[in-house]
Amino acid sequence: MFTLKTVECLGACGYAPMMQMGKFYKEHLTKEKVDQIIEECRAKAN
Repeated sequence: MFTLKTVECLGACGYAPMMQMGKFYKEHLTKEKVDQIIEECRAKAN
């Protein structure tokens, strides 16, 4: 369901840590926020 790739830079240092999901960016991430995003993605897939 998920593919994880690392990148050098997403060009938004002021919003780090962050990730890109398709065309969308998620910013100011914490472990809890990442866990919530993963759960939301799984729920939408069902």
